Amino acid sequence: MTQEARWGTLLVLLSGAVPAMAQYPYPQQVQYYYPQPSQIRPYSPPVYAYPQPRPVYYPQQTRGYYPATPTYYGSQTYVQPLRTYASGPTIAVSQSLPASSPAPTASPIEVSVAPPLRLPRSVPATTTSTTAELGAPVGLNEVPYSEGADLPVPAACADGSCSQGIALADKKTCPAERAYFFADYLYMTVGSSNLPFAQVRDGVTITAVPRGEVRMADPNWDHGIRVGGGVRVGENSFLQGSFLWYENDSRDRIVAPTPFVIHSLVTFPGTLNTAATSAAATSLYTFDLRLADATFKHVFCRGENYDVAVMVGGRYAHLDQDFASRFQILGETAVDTSIEFNGGGPGVGLEGDWRTRCGLFAYGRGMVHLLLGHFDARYEQRNTFVPQQALVLTSEDRVVPQVDLEAGVGWMSPNRRIRLSGGFYLNGWYNTITTSSLIQGVRASNFTTNGDNYRDQLFFNGLTTRLEFRF
Repeated sequence: MTQEARWGTLLVLLSGAVPAMAQYPYPQQVQYYYPQPSQIRPYSPPVYAYPQPRPVYYPQQTRGYYPATPTYYGSQTYVQPLRTYASGPTIAVSQSLPASSPAPTASPIEVSVAPPLRLPRSVPATTTSTTAELGAPVGLNEVPYSEGADLPVPAACADGSCSQGIALADKKTCPAERAYFFADYLYMTVGSSNLPFAQVRDGVTITAVPRGEVRMADPNWDHGIRVGGGVRVGENSFLQGSFLWYENDSRDRIVAPTPFVIHSLVTFPGTLNTAATSAAATSLYTFDLRLADATFKHVFCRGENYDVAVMVGGRYAHLDQDFASRFQILGETAVDTSIEFNGGGPGVGLEGDWRTRCGLFAYGRGMVHLLLGHFDARYEQRNTFVPQQALVLTSEDRVVPQVDLEAGVGWMSPNRRIRLSGGFYLNGWYNTITTSSLIQGVRASNFTTNGDNYRDQLFFNGLTTRLEFRF
């Protein structure tokens, strides 16, 4: 065969091999030979990989946002969805490859670095504002579309639920929490307030000895309410107000078995405290509590599933303590007392909650107030034959520390707009004039705080349940 024939056969073979090799490129480098022997050029197939994977948004999807990390293996494309939104610029892909399609022989995929665009109105939505324009870029830490409108929302709220907590990159609460309202049901009693008022003895002389129980005026469990609400005044700040109302009424009665009699433990010294006909005694013991609070709350520490806030505010407090007793002593002897407090002052405290992924949460809050207030106290003893046997009036200005503690658990709806919680509540009063300390001071003629005879504590404590709505 001549040299010209050899070159012709080689050209025929090469003309059929090049198209087949171009149709199925391989990742490794391949040498391609052209008809002219002097032209030998290396060929590099298209590269289908990003230097750094970033979230990709697909406008054709029907939900709010679909971040994903694309990974390429030769001609196959695998997409792994992500759960959170990464801050910073995102990469928008101008064309996508089905996983089963062969690799194209054309130019590589074009990549542009730019924020994603808002999707059309056909996508479901959550907000109501329509001030943003369609197609405008969204900001960092935002999703391409807000459910129900064109304004972006923080990425942690993109699915309409904030029960998973707020993303650390956002450092914001959900936009729905612009205001809230709550109503509490309280079932409480009054601690450290038992008052002994009568005792069974075996006679009416000074040598008579006790022969039965000491009857105590003991507050029962009773109902109360607390209502309030708050509005957002900053990115992580709220101004809150609340009002608490609580009343406790308890009645006690004691009857002496024959042949014993009742001795009074609350009558003024020097007057009769019993008689041969003293067979029964009764008492009425009441508490009326009112608390009005104004509080500024700022969330200074926030995680994916917890919040911690500092609270600073003021309180006005009103407390009435009333006691009325009746004894059968030469007709009827009555001993009545009343104590009224009004005061106000500043307070500071902390509040926190920890949330789970299923909508359950635990919470706790504590606050300390220093109230500057005024006490007015009255003691009066009357008898059927002597209209007024004794009368004592006293008043005093005091600083009354108060401690409020509350802790419990609760449930919230997926969108965090409804919360139901329950727990334990304690409101403690210190350096306080109580009915027991007043009667002891009158009987001992000592109205100072020496020996702690005119200084006491009160505790309003019990169960609380709360229903809260957020807007």
